[in-house]
Amino acid sequence: MNELEIMEEKTIGQLIVELNLMANPGVLAVNGQIINPFENKDVKLKKGDKVAIVPIFEGG
Repeated sequence: MNELEIMEEKTIGQLIVELNLMANPGVLAVNGQIINPFENKDVKLKKGDKVAIVPIFEGG
């Protein structure tokens, strides 16, 4: 799980584009809260927020 600190205010949608995660971003944990990035693109991230990228794996 990769974690980063937000340095400037942006939306989750902007973050997804910035990190080139459009194909399969998995889910995000924003300050410990799990968020579906596709359903929350307009949620604003503030400076200092901690965002973890949690990949989703398929298989059995």
